[in-house]
Amino acid sequence: MNLKVKSIIILTLLGFCMAVLNFINFDSHFYFPSLCLFKNFFDIPCFACGITRALSLFLKSQYIEAIKLNPLIILVVYYLIKYYIITLIKITTGIDMKFKMIDFYSNGKFNFPFIVIVIINWLYLIKNGT
Repeated sequence: MNLKVKSIIILTLLGFCMAVLNFINFDSHFYFPSLCLFKNFFDIPCFACGITRALSLFLKSQYIEAIKLNPLIILVVYYLIKYYIITLIKITTGIDMKFKMIDFYSNGKFNFPFIVIVIINWLYLIKNGT
């Protein structure tokens, strides 16, 4: 399977997942038990708790509610858009661009700002009980 076909399949699956998230109603009447092992064992949210619900709210143009639910949604949306654009460039031009989510280790220095952001977000989620 060539690069163009793989890219089209990935974009189609990404679009399908976003469409499904857009139609799921995460009201209080629609309850899913938590699948988060961290939350089930320690009874506090992990740093990513609420990302699916936040992405669903973001796709419904409820940006403030999404950010209140989990502020890391800003990074998730940024990287989804970045991945989508890079994949479109691969399809249209055939240039294979490297996609790096986050460089944890670059130039011999650990990426502390990212770690600090995740820890602050985690404390926010624990405080709010998400």
